[in-house]
Amino acid sequence: YKFSAPGAGYRLLEKEFDFASAAGKTYATSYGISYDPITDGFTFIDALVSSNAYVADMHEIDAEAILNETDADGFGYTGTEDAAFNRTSVINGYSSIHSPNWKGQVFVGEKLYIVDDQGLVAEAKISEERITNAKQLYATYPSNYGIANGICSDPDDPTMLYVVDWQIAFDWIDVSDGGGRIISIDISNDTVELDEDGVLTENYWEVNVIYDGNGDVQDQNGENERAIIPYDCTVSNGIIYMTEVAPFIGEEITFLSYYDIEAGKLWYNTDVIDFGAWPITSFEDTLIVGLPGLLEATSVAVSVMNNDGTRSPFQVITTIDSTIANDFRIQSLAIDYQNGVITVNGNDAAGTENSYFRFIQSDDLIMKVDTPTTTDDTVVIDSTEETES
Repeated sequence: YKFSAPGAGYRLLEKEFDFASAAGKTYATSYGISYDPITDGFTFIDALVSSNAYVADMHEIDAEAILNETDADGFGYTGTEDAAFNRTSVINGYSSIHSPNWKGQVFVGEKLYIVDDQGLVAEAKISEERITNAKQLYATYPSNYGIANGICSDPDDPTMLYVVDWQIAFDWIDVSDGGGRIISIDISNDTVELDEDGVLTENYWEVNVIYDGNGDVQDQNGENERAIIPYDCTVSNGIIYMTEVAPFIGEEITFLSYYDIEAGKLWYNTDVIDFGAWPITSFEDTLIVGLPGLLEATSVAVSVMNNDGTRSPFQVITTIDSTIANDFRIQSLAIDYQNGVITVNGNDAAGTENSYFRFIQSDDLIMKVDTPTTTDDTVVIDSTEETES
């Protein structure tokens, strides 16, 4: 499944989804969004913002409704209001003062995996609208600063998840001080132990740190060593592709980082990206990133694989703004490969922090894919964005 050359075959739709309005709330924010090929919908979870009483629940809009002219306002929206994703009831020992601030998310079959900024990775069974498994990545809370941000899965090995984090406090971010981390999670052992109240007490996922931020990383030419601070990730053809936190690292631009899973090699590439990008997603060998609108116009850009096996530089396919938000900042992307739609999730950075979704249609996306009908058929799409691979 491939897109055409960057810039061709992409159309920004006029429709815009207002999360708060649809949910009947004053404040409604989500940092991540994922496409669920089983329900044919885009799923997103409430994130914590500095606003009213906070409840973390699951929400979804219907993918086909996005293209349906008779459903211009409703988007087939559904949502829950039972606090099913509040982490205080998920894992034993969590302090009630720490509200879940869900970031990246990725579907693996019928299960949604989400990570919050303080290192809790949770598994949610969408059909039951509840969290069924979870693991804390860090032994202690990393103060009040956000850490983990992106989560992605390997479409060639759906038992493996990868989380990227900043590791260091937001105000201190500088590549000279060390980088972020890349963490792998083997979810093949899904056994859980619960206490008498049904609260999770033990999880058997295997966690390993691939990159701890302390080693210098070279560019594609084996030169210019530097630390990397990954922001989001996606996996394509055995490579973990990562954007970096930008522009908060003392540089006006950042680079695309690569980790070869089989070879165990990490490097960054200075040739394919020359602007700060936040979310990244992929479909086969096509990469899509979002420019949040800090140093450049808020945009979406695409990179494809050339015939000689090299990757093309990212090219902007469209700029994006909101008809509602005062300052639209892209947070995550998700691809619906059955209907040919890219959903762009952005927040109002100059106002309520509420989320608004814009949509890009691609006529060049081949959609000859059967929708999975059983849980044995594993389809992996990650987004961020907190997150689609």
